[in-house]
Amino acid sequence: MLEFLAAFDGKTMAEAREILSNHDQEIAHYIDFLKAFKEEAPKSYKADEEKFDEPYTLPSPESVKAKYTAYFAAIGFKQQVVYPNFLVVVEDTRRRSDGLGDLEVPGFETEKIFFHDGSSDNKKYLLDGATKIVAIKTADSILTNVNYSYTTKMVKVTLDKSNRSQTYKGAEIKIVKLDDNRVKLMMRDSAYQNYLYVEALNKDGKPLDYSSRTSSAMESADFKEILNDYSKALKNLIKQFDKGVYKDIASLKKAIAAQISDKSPFDDTTSGFTENYYHGNIDKVNVYLSDGRNKIKQQTVLQNIEPNYTGYTLTQDEKTSALDLKISQVNT
Repeated sequence: MLEFLAAFDGKTMAEAREILSNHDQEIAHYIDFLKAFKEEAPKSYKADEEKFDEPYTLPSPESVKAKYTAYFAAIGFKQQVVYPNFLVVVEDTRRRSDGLGDLEVPGFETEKIFFHDGSSDNKKYLLDGATKIVAIKTADSILTNVNYSYTTKMVKVTLDKSNRSQTYKGAEIKIVKLDDNRVKLMMRDSAYQNYLYVEALNKDGKPLDYSSRTSSAMESADFKEILNDYSKALKNLIKQFDKGVYKDIASLKKAIAAQISDKSPFDDTTSGFTENYYHGNIDKVNVYLSDGRNKIKQQTVLQNIEPNYTGYTLTQDEKTSALDLKISQVNT
């Protein structure tokens, strides 16, 4: 909320109307995106229809290290120019494929940026896709400091229809829904932050294979419900804006603070839900949680995977969003 309100500081009323409109369109597009995915309906399986999985086990440190080695060997970065700055986006598609999807997303911070014109920058920037770096010239490579961790010890919490709630280090884990092949769990605080895997067992104690799973970081309601409420509030603000209700930025910000929840649909929270469907009927579920982690700090060099050595850069002015073809400061 504070970040959204700050976006209106120093803006004209016309610019404020555009901010509201753009944000409303972003939310509408995301709602449409979610509608494209049909929710799976609970289903009762016959015994001979059930599909099974291997019992969940914690990957060995050696296998995790090998995966990270493969991951760091393949990643790079893309440079996005937003005049008079540029952003760096770490390209890590291999984390979601090649068996690397279970790796924790590392945090990257620059140690030194090497530009194509022979210059360099020793300032530290987070490579989070949002931190602005003041320069309009091609970066060849970046020496980065990397932080990540992986689980070395875990605990198991078991829930069923007669035992629907447990705690992990004082944090609640609760069954919200349990019917046939579906289980929906609510987890709070350290439980949500540390859960690794939800394993469902049939009445014979065999682990069932997943058919789908989703999660959302929300305190008190489903993600879609909060998303729709947020959209309605934005549309009402725009409607009142167009009626001339708000005379200045101060009155608009006051209305935004009053009508929009303190948390946007995309804010991280300390609690959340996970909803999972399986190829079989659920008798009980095991929730596995991280109970000890090995924290790693290392350095790696990222290469620009889409460099521009032409001497020209298509840039976007961050104030006007206007596109312009500018002569960059690279050596051609």
